[in-house]
Amino acid sequence: MLNALEPIDHLEELVPQINGLMKDADFQFSSILNYIEAEKKNLSSSEAKEQPQFLKIGGELRSFQEHCVLSGVLSSRIWIKQRNDNIQKTLTRWAEPYSSINWMLFAGGLGGAEGPALPDGFADVPPHSGGIAPRTTGRANEYPQNYLSLAWEYLLQNQCQDNIGGCSVDEVHRQMVYRFDFAEDIANLLKDRSLSRIGDLINTTSFEENGFGLAVFKEG
Repeated sequence: MLNALEPIDHLEELVPQINGLMKDADFQFSSILNYIEAEKKNLSSSEAKEQPQFLKIGGELRSFQEHCVLSGVLSSRIWIKQRNDNIQKTLTRWAEPYSSINWMLFAGGLGGAEGPALPDGFADVPPHSGGIAPRTTGRANEYPQNYLSLAWEYLLQNQCQDNIGGCSVDEVHRQMVYRFDFAEDIANLLKDRSLSRIGDLINTTSFEENGFGLAVFKEG
């Protein structure tokens, strides 16, 4: 199986045919873990007269003397790596965790469809209806799974090895900008919407007239 090629859908039928042609080999569907376990059993068997000395290799294993490993791409088009890192952090540390908190507070995640019993320090006030996630009846507000999945889809499309490596032609990387923009816009909208709605619940009744409060949110 080669990189960048579609999987062979009839591979399961080919393996028995190949085994029928090979006299000194037996092909099987397996995994790396199964291979390692089989080798351990083979080495520990009584038939093994001499224990082989294995060579220990360390480091990044990036040499392409025996493998086709892209070299020199860590600093190629560094803006790609930076945007990927920033958007990924926005999704995993802001959009996803605070969307979950927002769902728990507004959609009954802490107490049913009519809304949860709010923690101390929060006011039971109707939230504003902004944001891009769909709203259901009353205070309920669905978790924005579809929007998060769409943001991840755009981001993951930019994480293919030649894309994230920055080693393709200019046109490929120009198209990456749009996918980064789409993913970033969705992540920021979900983040801002969740933080705003959570802030709406903060009880400010004890504030003096014309007073104001400062809400500080931490990365999830």
